[in-house]
Amino acid sequence: MIKINNGLNTFLDAAGKTLKTAPKLYDDLVQPTAKQLGKTLELIPRSINAALSPAWNWVIHREYNMAETEKLLSEKLKNVDPNKIVQPEAYVAVPALQAISYSMNNDELRNLYANLLSKSMNVDTKDSVHPSFVEIIKQMSPLEANLLKQFNDENKNSFPIGKIRLQISENNDEGVEWLLHIIDHKFGMKLSNYTQYSVSLENLQRLQLITIDYKTRFVNKSLYSEIENGDIVNHCKTSGPSLHKYYKYPKFVEGQFSITNLGREFISTCID
Repeated sequence: MIKINNGLNTFLDAAGKTLKTAPKLYDDLVQPTAKQLGKTLELIPRSINAALSPAWNWVIHREYNMAETEKLLSEKLKNVDPNKIVQPEAYVAVPALQAISYSMNNDELRNLYANLLSKSMNVDTKDSVHPSFVEIIKQMSPLEANLLKQFNDENKNSFPIGKIRLQISENNDEGVEWLLHIIDHKFGMKLSNYTQYSVSLENLQRLQLITIDYKTRFVNKSLYSEIENGDIVNHCKTSGPSLHKYYKYPKFVEGQFSITNLGREFISTCID
């Protein structure tokens, strides 16, 4: 940008000197045009700089981000035999390195990319790294990354989930869906953030990392007690009867969600 500005200044200085030596006869005609041209040319680099400033900012920090990525990978691979550290496949490493540079200020997403890269550089695990995992992380929020980690920490594959329907009565199923995808509050879901969590669960299902099924439920009813007695369901029981003209009975419907095979492989690569 410095060269561009210097070039413009040189041009404008030369234009000014030319105008000073021009016959006075043309002053009224030429000078206003030249001044307007000068103003226009001055605006061009400013506009370009303003438009590109976010990109320039990324370029300036790119080397720092790459250095931080190297530190992360060194930590992840510190217990791996150096002879087993290999060059990762370009179709995995290149998009992952590009993506991690945008996520350095977020621990959850940064660690997903770092785990993916470290597994792709270990001869024992590189074949399990699917190239779609990079695109999956790109479409995840930090909350979704955190939820997957919590699900994995439970050492289970299936979990209780519930929804609320507004019906005519307890035994008459005619009605409408109200609140979907209510999970145990131990995962962080509460009334104030219900929508955010519900959307995140749907996105994990869209990415085929989990399945949500309300036609299948656990035989052990006590598994649903934390959800059914939580603040979200209690709020629904209190406010539900006044929400609809015909459907006034808020019914809690049990279901379950499970981690898919793809989800398990993703967790093994990017979270474990």
